[in-house]
Amino acid sequence: MNKNRRSLIALLAYYAVIVVLMVVVAPGFFTASNFNSIFRSTATTLVASLGMMLILLVGDIDVSVGSILAMCCVVCGKLALMEVPLGAIVIVSMCVGAFMGLLNSLVVIFLHIDAIVATLGMLNIYRGVRIVWTGGVWLTGFPEKFLALGQGSLLNISYTIYIAAAVTIIMFFVTRHTTFGRNFYAVGSNARAAHLSGINVRWTRISAFVICGMLVGLTAVMYTSRFGSVQYNTGNGWEMTVISAAVVGGTSTVGGEGDVVSVALGAILISALTTLLVFLGVDSLWEEAVQGIIILLSVCTYSVKMSSGKKPRLNGGTA
Repeated sequence: MNKNRRSLIALLAYYAVIVVLMVVVAPGFFTASNFNSIFRSTATTLVASLGMMLILLVGDIDVSVGSILAMCCVVCGKLALMEVPLGAIVIVSMCVGAFMGLLNSLVVIFLHIDAIVATLGMLNIYRGVRIVWTGGVWLTGFPEKFLALGQGSLLNISYTIYIAAAVTIIMFFVTRHTTFGRNFYAVGSNARAAHLSGINVRWTRISAFVICGMLVGLTAVMYTSRFGSVQYNTGNGWEMTVISAAVVGGTSTVGGEGDVVSVALGAILISALTTLLVFLGVDSLWEEAVQGIIILLSVCTYSVKMSSGKKPRLNGGTA
């Protein structure tokens, strides 16, 4: 049985346990309204998590995605208030996210700084710039045409869900059926071997950060139009949600292993647990604690993969 299939089975086992607990503890949870809320929340988490999956595949990590989201949300909000067309807002937000991802990759790769340390530093830089830019003031009062993307629906399905589904399908095709997509796995599995086989390791790692930033920029449009405001604390702690979805979905924290379908299921699971906590009346302050527990359980579950001789590596090995 291949490792991706074992990851999927383990994830389905998590689902089975949680469903049983929900049936016992909160049978009233299974309503159309709650499921609609779960999938709407999943849409924003999933798009960014697929980008995070690419970064994890090459053996890196980006803990600044929450600040990237917040910065892109501010860009979206200011453009929306200027009544810029939605298509232009999407393009600009994705470009801003891609640029911030590029900056992260350059710091990590060319300055040879540990990815966690580097992106943690960038997180604070981005947050400081955003606070100075906005003065801590909320952005509200967006036009209806902009809000329609996040709050509107087609056939009772939110537009954001269609976007997330499209991104998932594209990512599935790219990672499964293109040389470009397979390069991420090769670099994460053995950077030196990938380099010797002709793969540009640096470019592949840079691409992972840029694509992740671009997808976070897309997420920002969905996020801002859904909630209708950009608060001073937008994106704070959101990186944990994104990383949780990817890791729970079986993406290895040391590179080389991950699957789009499993990450999608992981994102749904994280969103379902968040909605369940709200349904049970649990204080929202416990949300991050629950996510941390889930990450630890997932890492423990998938740690058997490392026993096959795979050595931990954070920064992609050789260039």
